[in-house]
Amino acid sequence: MGIRRSVYRLILVGFCGFAIPLGFMEQGVAQEFRLSEPAVCKSVKGLRDFVRLDPPELTTFDKLNIYVEPSGFATQLIDGLRKAKFVQNAKVRAKGMKKVLFERRDLYKFEPEVKSDVEEFYLMASIGFKNFPPGEYTLELETIDQAAKPEQKKIQTIEFRIIPSNTDDSEGHPKPKIKHRKKA
Repeated sequence: MGIRRSVYRLILVGFCGFAIPLGFMEQGVAQEFRLSEPAVCKSVKGLRDFVRLDPPELTTFDKLNIYVEPSGFATQLIDGLRKAKFVQNAKVRAKGMKKVLFERRDLYKFEPEVKSDVEEFYLMASIGFKNFPPGEYTLELETIDQAAKPEQKKIQTIEFRIIPSNTDDSEGHPKPKIKHRKKA
């Protein structure tokens, strides 16, 4: 009886292998859209080439740069090219609060051409906080794979702190140091 089941499995697997082309099977299997752990960065030069901002503190003159790498994303044929299609939206709240202080739809859009199934690239959203007071905040970054049907969404939260700057004007110029001279 054990031999009969093995033969049956072998015949079924062999039949399915001939009936469905390999390429079709790969396209039919849905992949799970994933994002790497978000990195708050001082600067980003390229794929996996960034300098982390640790701890994630910035002044109102700095920008919050968030780096993530997508995987398991879908592609579409657009103008004869195979492309991925991403949009990122952002909401900022004071840490522990529900009220949204800042919201930006379509903060970042990216539509790269995808030439192979192992294509790698990164997404980098950048937000300025010119009118925010010092304090602790939470960014809710929503990344949408628009090429997927239906669209797939991932939400990541990033905590950061805005600290006072050592400047005296909105241009970001350092305060001049005043030297007091003794009167003779």
